[in-house]
Amino acid sequence: MSLKSLLNRFKSSQNAGALGLGMCPDGFSVARFTPGAEGPTLKQCDFLLNMDGAPPVAELKNRVHDYKLQGADCHVCLPVSEYNLLLVEAPKVPEEELREAIRWKVKDLLPYPLEEAAIDVFPLPPESSRGRNMVYAVAMPEAEVLRIKAMLDEVGLKLASLGIMELALRNLTEQIVEDERGICLVYLKQNRGLLVLLKGSSVFLSRQFDVNYNAGLFDELPEDQLILELQRSLDYYERQMGQAPPGKILFCGENVSGDKITETLQGAFRSEVAVLDVSPLTGAEVFESSLLNLALPAIGAAMTQGGNS
Repeated sequence: MSLKSLLNRFKSSQNAGALGLGMCPDGFSVARFTPGAEGPTLKQCDFLLNMDGAPPVAELKNRVHDYKLQGADCHVCLPVSEYNLLLVEAPKVPEEELREAIRWKVKDLLPYPLEEAAIDVFPLPPESSRGRNMVYAVAMPEAEVLRIKAMLDEVGLKLASLGIMELALRNLTEQIVEDERGICLVYLKQNRGLLVLLKGSSVFLSRQFDVNYNAGLFDELPEDQLILELQRSLDYYERQMGQAPPGKILFCGENVSGDKITETLQGAFRSEVAVLDVSPLTGAEVFESSLLNLALPAIGAAMTQGGNS
């Protein structure tokens, strides 16, 4: 079964794209947009910590009750640890057969049996592949999809879409960052980094890496390590994918702030280096920047259009 067809079974008839839930090892982030004269307004933004090591399901249920969200559509962003993102060359088959063909192509790359997998596919832009038809396959255990759906049922929400970090971050930057040359986004959590190269609405490259960053308020960014990881990715992006350097390199994530962007980081690249600023979002000004950084997955998930996973 494909991931998208599995999710379509759960899609409700309400307006999509207003409520986002970001799942991570530490808890849940929640973001809700409401319609406004100047466009959607960020109305709620929360981070709910795990309770005794367990997901904060009861607290989420309380927020659903407090915000009167019973029965609302919810767009979920998965943590990177919960799915496999695999770059593979697409077999030469008709489009309607592509997803099934990709299933068999990635079966030996999955840490669980193929029959237990929910899989979806999204393409790389043709200009990135030097004549090869490359696609990203997203895979996760179907049982995990059903578990998330059951959890949302328990708290009174409906699963409208299930997405990945790369696409949630894409949704967000599309709304607040403009650069024709593209963007390199570096999302940092404790000891982990995710680097995503975006141009327009397309994800060109995604890489995870270990990083010596404790993510505390006063912890400095490990600039030497980040420069090395960025240089490796940008070299592949430019040499193997034939792309010009991105116009902006933007850092975001847990306790990532402008004062942590050093002159060494800024001077290491031809691109502009800064933090991702979400203040252009209507309504964001009432929330602390540290909370907004924690809630980036939920904010991006809430911007999902048409139930895209």
